[in-house]
Amino acid sequence: MLTKPFFSVVIPLYNKEKYIEATLLSVLNQTFKNFEIIIINDGSQDNSIAIVQALNDPRIKLCSIENQGVSFARNLGIKNARSNYIALLDADDQWYPYHLQTMHDLIVDFPNKGLYCSRYEFVFKNIISKKSKLKDIPDLYRGPITDFFSSNLFDPIIHTSATVIPKHIFSEVNFFDTNLKSGQDTYLWIQIALKHDVVISNAISSKFIKYANSLSKSQHTKGRIFILDKFKKQEENNSAFHKYMDMNRYAIALDYKIHNQQALSHSIYKAINKKNLNSKQKWLYGLPSLFIKHLYKLKNSLDHIGVFFHLYR
Repeated sequence: MLTKPFFSVVIPLYNKEKYIEATLLSVLNQTFKNFEIIIINDGSQDNSIAIVQALNDPRIKLCSIENQGVSFARNLGIKNARSNYIALLDADDQWYPYHLQTMHDLIVDFPNKGLYCSRYEFVFKNIISKKSKLKDIPDLYRGPITDFFSSNLFDPIIHTSATVIPKHIFSEVNFFDTNLKSGQDTYLWIQIALKHDVVISNAISSKFIKYANSLSKSQHTKGRIFILDKFKKQEENNSAFHKYMDMNRYAIALDYKIHNQQALSHSIYKAINKKNLNSKQKWLYGLPSLFIKHLYKLKNSLDHIGVFFHLYR
């Protein structure tokens, strides 16, 4: 009988031939060795499968399916996992060698929690990096987050590739929603954080690698609208959660304004409690859409040369 691994690393794979080898090597080179890797090849049309097979490591389990989307692929990997802890990883992100050891120690020190995460950094052109900035959580803090939604108002606390979730939690929240084309990860985090403690490490142990300089696309925003009205009852009794959801409304309203869908933008903006917005956010939304678009392009260009600023923090 095979020994159950401590972690099951679940990687959805779709046309990532340029990145998947580096991603997998970052897993295979972990100092903590007790893991399996489950790759769900979601109908790739490039050379991704051959690259995975060339690594020829017995810990890698490869399953190929017709393209059904990232949520379906993740769910299938989770359901086939042999371990009690699911470490999520996207096929173009990477871990530092101590990531799984960091997550293992976090689980041992803070058992029976809903979600475990490490800090992460953004990497631009594989050279310039920026660590995530979290509200009211000191860089050296390690443990349960006192107010998850209040602390989630700067950079997101949770990045998919820096996350470990007990397998039974996925069953509790019905896995990733396959009907959502975007925002499915945020939807899952919210469901977990409303019911369970989220624990964070003080270590930066994963890299979110940004390869392209592009604006978000409004068609990908549609899935996020579904989330906005899903938790109205919980918002009524939790001011921090209400503000967090208003920040999501604001981001979506801006996205629609940038893409000249003014009616949708204004209807979402109207639903925001304006007390949850600061003066800079209100000013930015009042600008012409073309000017907002130029500001985002400028921000993206500056990110890629190591100059970082937030448009509406």
